[in-house]
Amino acid sequence: MRDGRVQATAALSVSPSQGTTPLQVTADAAGSSGGTAPLTYRFEWGDGATTGAQTSATATHTYSVVGTYTVTLTVTDGGGQTASEASSVTAAAPLGTAPAAPSDVAAGNLTGGQVTVVWTDNSDNETDFRVTDGTTTWEWDGRPCSQPTGCRPVQTIYNVPAGSRHCYRVRAFNDAGSSAWVPSGEGACVTTPQAAPQAATNVTATAISSSQIRISWTDNSDNEDGFTVVDMSNVKGLAYGTGPNGTSVVWPDLAAGTSMCFQVFAYNTAGGTTSPPSGVCATTPSS
Repeated sequence: MRDGRVQATAALSVSPSQGTTPLQVTADAAGSSGGTAPLTYRFEWGDGATTGAQTSATATHTYSVVGTYTVTLTVTDGGGQTASEASSVTAAAPLGTAPAAPSDVAAGNLTGGQVTVVWTDNSDNETDFRVTDGTTTWEWDGRPCSQPTGCRPVQTIYNVPAGSRHCYRVRAFNDAGSSAWVPSGEGACVTTPQAAPQAATNVTATAISSSQIRISWTDNSDNEDGFTVVDMSNVKGLAYGTGPNGTSVVWPDLAAGTSMCFQVFAYNTAGGTTSPPSGVCATTPSS
């Protein structure tokens, strides 16, 4: 109190206190009190601009330049007393816009266990791309194209199971957001070629009578169409086989004292594997 008068007090709120340029803020001094009426309000915005003095307790201002500013309120009462209050405002750079979605997404098999996904870049403001198969998402591992738009980035997916179908979608992104995943629906799909089955192991040949030899093996694959047992010595000039998951064949109708050697051929539409390289042999007992 001065000369019996109540000292004026300043109260200031600024909203919003932060945002991206152009940032419009409202300063509100309605909480100011005391002093001798009328009160007037002057707002200094910290960028060289001022509003007032005025009798309205609110004012607006727009910041166009990035920076942190101090807004200062000065309240003056009818007797000339003043009070001040300050608040800060931060104006940040705008985020810009999300990138345009890529197009012309295609998927193809490069080599065993690898798939390539390629697309057309339709934006000039993306920071990267992402590729997904709906379960796993990969961040593009390539380098920016030399031209701003229209290039064809490529993503290689490794360790893709053979004989399986996979579908991929792509989107572009930056700090402002992401484009839609494209193409819509299940995406661009590819079926990897089937791999040849693994070779059988533990192949043995055992005479089980004077006219029969059993050839047995361990099935090491889950994708064979079948097995063929080959007569390496061409004694009979024949071959016997089984369907998938077979583990033995009995070679019949042999003469007593017949010696034969065998290999087991595992096969499917992708090819086949033969084992063992030198074969296994057995002789039927003499009668």
